[in-house]
Amino acid sequence: MDVSKKIPVKHVTLFSNGVSIVERQGSVPVKEGIIYSLDFDLNDLDNVLKTMLVIDADGGAVKKIQYELPESELGISGNGFRIDPNKALTSIIECSINEETTIVTSSGEEITGRILGSETNGHLIITDASVERTDELILINDENKIIRLPINEIEQLYPHKNVIKKIRSSNQTQSKAKATIGWELDPGKDGKDTHEMIIRYLQKLEKWDMIYHIHELNGKFILYGWGVIRNPTYEDWKDVSIDLEVGEAPESNTTIYTPKGDIVTPSSRIRAPERQSVSYQYRISERLTIPKMSSVLVPIIQETVEGTREYFWNTSESKPILFLKIKNNQDLAWAPGSVVYWERTQFTCEGRIEFTPVNGEARIRIGYTCDVAVKKEQEKLESGEESDDDFARKYLTKFSIENLRSEPVVLWINDKAPEDSHPEIITATQTPRKDIEGNFIWMIHLNPREKTEISFVYAYK
Repeated sequence: MDVSKKIPVKHVTLFSNGVSIVERQGSVPVKEGIIYSLDFDLNDLDNVLKTMLVIDADGGAVKKIQYELPESELGISGNGFRIDPNKALTSIIECSINEETTIVTSSGEEITGRILGSETNGHLIITDASVERTDELILINDENKIIRLPINEIEQLYPHKNVIKKIRSSNQTQSKAKATIGWELDPGKDGKDTHEMIIRYLQKLEKWDMIYHIHELNGKFILYGWGVIRNPTYEDWKDVSIDLEVGEAPESNTTIYTPKGDIVTPSSRIRAPERQSVSYQYRISERLTIPKMSSVLVPIIQETVEGTREYFWNTSESKPILFLKIKNNQDLAWAPGSVVYWERTQFTCEGRIEFTPVNGEARIRIGYTCDVAVKKEQEKLESGEESDDDFARKYLTKFSIENLRSEPVVLWINDKAPEDSHPEIITATQTPRKDIEGNFIWMIHLNPREKTEISFVYAYK
């Protein structure tokens, strides 16, 4: 008995790496000897079998869980051929045995013959880092000559038309390949005609994404965040509760949690319980309906955030780069995702927000800007000029800076010394610090429309 409609999907936990915990809930008629079943893609079979948990909430017991594969998927009828996406060339070669094939090598040589097979005792590939063996392809040509060709030297391969038909047919079959997993129930002694069932398992779906928009208006920054949720299955999700988790999903040998008492139906957005493999969780407050093979955008974040415009000027360039620094003062971490930045009603740029914990800060690169006017002037002072010290060479340097905006900003300046040897900074109006590459860094807070100058001398002994 196919129970996909009687026990529909009611809760999905989507992880950021694409693995999901799927929970089904529903009631089925209970009779001795009935096999209840669900169909799954072959690619999901391993995860589902290792993790499937079937619970009879009305006191019945699961007697056994079994699975069935169509004969065509066992390779004993039909084409009996499947391309492994991780070994595509090897799969095609296996399908081409005894078929005439044309091969072009990396040196441009064209070889035509019937493929007899391949061997793993091939040539040695010696590099500075390793010594490896490559498989050899064995062919026989029209002159009955046996040809051994290292597979790594194959540049192009032209299969026989019979092989092409097999590949096309196999790909079509593979996209629709299904496995059936079934179970039998012992109804117990409660006498009920129908029992409430809960089924949980791990399944490889599509990872969820986060999309952000930041609107800057009158000095305030408003952050909007939407979760992009995809239903890649051929089954509609109706009235489904969804959790979005950031972090690695449990392995397929992990025991999926068991219910305590009543069926759980999450209904509010909360912080995730502590779990070693998960960073945090968004719990969608409303149940969703997502048609098969469809996507939805769900609003998750809408909040006013503290924001600062920070400008980074490498003095070898004529303009500074603008970064927007925003602080997460809410009780929910920000997932990684793309971000669109709007200043007033004007689209400015696209960027990215990386994982930002509560009370953390995110920096978003906006791009080069003319908001802050900058200029560097430098001249080498003649020996003995302006000093009674023992410095052999000195460079008078001046930065002219103007904030053209009507709000305060922060400007970082990165300047490289005029010579490779280590100088001293003397007569500086503001003392810099050094970065790990030996460049000098200044951080300047600029008031609205403020003009200022920084002057100093690079001095070499």
